[in-house]
Amino acid sequence: MAELQISRFVVLLAHLMVVLVLAQNPIEEKTTFEAAFQGRCGHGSPCEQLCYELHDGMYECDCKDGYILHKNGYSCAELNSTSPSTGELGELVENDELTKETDDDEDAVEDILYMRGASFTIHLDPPPENSTTNSTKITEETSAPLDRVEIRATSQGPNLEQKLPSTMESIVSTEPACSLDCGPAGNCYIEQSRGDDVDLIGDDDGGDVSDDASMAMDLEGNDVTPRRKQGSFRQRCQCPLGRGGDRCQLEAEVRSPRFTGSGWLAFPALKAAYKHVQLELEFRPEAWDGILLLAGERDDLQGDFMALILHHGFIEFRFDCGSGVGTVRSTQTVRLNEWNTLTVYRHRWDAWIQLNQEKRVEGRSKGLFARITFREPLFVGGPGNTTGLERLPVRTGFKGCVRHLEANEHRYRFPLAPQGDAANGFDVEECTADRCSKVPCSHGGKCLTTGGDTAVCLCPLGYTGDLCETRVDLQVPSFNGSSYLRYPGLADTSLSWLELAVTLKPTAADGVILYNGHHSDATGDFIALYLSSGHVQFTFDLGTGPASLR
Repeated sequence: MAELQISRFVVLLAHLMVVLVLAQNPIEEKTTFEAAFQGRCGHGSPCEQLCYELHDGMYECDCKDGYILHKNGYSCAELNSTSPSTGELGELVENDELTKETDDDEDAVEDILYMRGASFTIHLDPPPENSTTNSTKITEETSAPLDRVEIRATSQGPNLEQKLPSTMESIVSTEPACSLDCGPAGNCYIEQSRGDDVDLIGDDDGGDVSDDASMAMDLEGNDVTPRRKQGSFRQRCQCPLGRGGDRCQLEAEVRSPRFTGSGWLAFPALKAAYKHVQLELEFRPEAWDGILLLAGERDDLQGDFMALILHHGFIEFRFDCGSGVGTVRSTQTVRLNEWNTLTVYRHRWDAWIQLNQEKRVEGRSKGLFARITFREPLFVGGPGNTTGLERLPVRTGFKGCVRHLEANEHRYRFPLAPQGDAANGFDVEECTADRCSKVPCSHGGKCLTTGGDTAVCLCPLGYTGDLCETRVDLQVPSFNGSSYLRYPGLADTSLSWLELAVTLKPTAADGVILYNGHHSDATGDFIALYLSSGHVQFTFDLGTGPASLR
């Protein structure tokens, strides 16, 4: 009998992973613990109430609210009641149950042996300061806020006639559904606002923003829309190359592309470049990381490839001739938000790069193979449809402008063929950096491109002129369609009664005169006074739907 108990004890240790509640001092003491078992929740699980599947084919038992897990790892005792003895809760598996046949199924769930009255004495080291021990850790690399939900399953406890629901935690994103109509080839895209975004309207309750009126302009030339508060989501359309506008409704020619970090241009596969290639680029980065150029033999990045990437601000040229990746890395970082020049030269397995006329940096690929086969398109600004990006340290697209690209003395034209060389493209804008660099707006003015090669300054309150160089004492404001005055919100001063008196001299038949809302994202209660086809219209919403007077 003693030998049987010893063998059961050994089997128990072989199947249990003990998660310990650490003590403050390194002393020997009896500890409470949770047990993790090999197998899966469901038929054959010893869990009395709840069962959680872990990783690597493991699971653990838990109890519902009002119960506590017994030290045997599967039984539950009711809180605030007389605790049963260890002998009452312990399950002693009989000999006939130990001989359960599992030879026919190698993947069958293994039986766990339990001993009545068994206890463990474990020597514990003190935990590190400010640390905790968790049995499960979930890490998500997503900017979207996450909520926990329960997924119901059914597990069977030691008493086979009693089936109780088990819960497993899952993670779902609260990211809102994208609702924009972006045309047949466009894509509705949701992105989270940047950390430095501010709310131009003020607090959600309409509280004061400042004591004075201020003037700002929509730098995109569209209807005035407040920027969203930090942590909110923004919907926008990703348009195919050749289309633009808020809903991809306009034709647009891109001569100097600006990449958003999720876009790309595709050119035909490189020709006569298997042994020798020289690249010349001029680019203006807005972020420290991104794929600048990518070409290879296969769309899964297996086999030969060549990649030009930004990694922590350094230029990296990575290439594989078929026997190992070689990397050439610049010694200096790029100049952010400035134009940079780059030359890349490769001959067989040797390569060098030169950034901003600095010293050349040389390198070599691994192995003896010296040729690169190019069958896939040449992607610029992002990976396109390429998979297998784990071979690169960066997987996101380039964010910024490219105004010059040359490969083996062929200068690429960025518009779609036949006007240009691009075969395809997605989520690419026209770069305005060159135009605004020639218009130095003063006193905090913002440069706005107006189409073609021209740009104008949008001046803050109190200044005017082509470059916002002239100070003006504003008495009667004149609006140009992209400007507005901002005052503190009405807050709770007009909950049930409001009277407006406005004197205006319109120069257009349509336009917003006044707007105040409860939220900055145009949801909830609001009032709006505007011109529509020459008619004055007042619209308000008290929470049950908008009503209009005309």
